[in-house]
Amino acid sequence: MATGSPQPLTKHPGDDLSPTWSPDGDHIAFLRRFKGKINIIKMPSVGGKEHDLLTLNRNVPNFSNNWHDFNRISWSTDGQFLVFTDVDSTQKSESY
Repeated sequence: MATGSPQPLTKHPGDDLSPTWSPDGDHIAFLRRFKGKINIIKMPSVGGKEHDLLTLNRNVPNFSNNWHDFNRISWSTDGQFLVFTDVDSTQKSESY
């Protein structure tokens, strides 16, 4: 295992939150807030090209106050699928 200073995996100006490792450790999926939108991003765990998997097209004006609403992201046990639950301000829940 290499040692040294931690290095960021992403350089995007948005807020990257709620990272979750794939079962095999090869990928990380996380939520990104940028310009009021939420995206689910998948990328190699060692860094590299990001893949935008889903964009929620509703505006999220203050993500820090809504953080608990967006931390529901999980991998399937075989690592083939991600499950994400979105709870909007009316407490309507949807899974993707």
